[in-house]
Amino acid sequence: ARELNINVDDPNFNKVSKLHISAIGDSVMLGAEANLKTLFTNSTFDGKVSRQIWHAPAIIDELKASNNLGDPIIIALGTNSDAFNSYKDKLLKQLDGKQIFWVTVNYSKALSINAKLFAAEQEYPNFHVIDWNSYSNGHSDYFYKDGIHLTGTGRRAYTACIYEYLYNYYKTNN
Repeated sequence: ARELNINVDDPNFNKVSKLHISAIGDSVMLGAEANLKTLFTNSTFDGKVSRQIWHAPAIIDELKASNNLGDPIIIALGTNSDAFNSYKDKLLKQLDGKQIFWVTVNYSKALSINAKLFAAEQEYPNFHVIDWNSYSNGHSDYFYKDGIHLTGTGRRAYTACIYEYLYNYYKTNN
């Protein structure tokens, strides 16, 4: 945590790092999975290459069936397709009562999803946006040449970004 410039002596650090998170993502999350698992020790991170939004409902059903669906839920999907509006109602119904944190995309061809995420955040009190796009803006060192996948510095920044958004939410809620 110290390598991420996270104050482990802060009383809220344990609250946030011990959350039982269930996270579903694409290859961007997969790249940072080791960092995320080290920081969030009671959590499950499930990133997969080329994963799309339409995969999420089945994964959520599997987590529910195995009694492993945590709270909060982090979703980092949208780089490979923008089907958010098509699946939003189904996902929100499946995750009713859970806090949902959705990570924005930074890939220029997929940015249309971000506006939909911010609109959902205004509409649903349990839906929160982790704005990775703004957090990473201007940091070409976070990305390989494709502008999507994370370098070592990018993996640490991605993990810190998720932590900071969760920290800011949970220090005032719960």
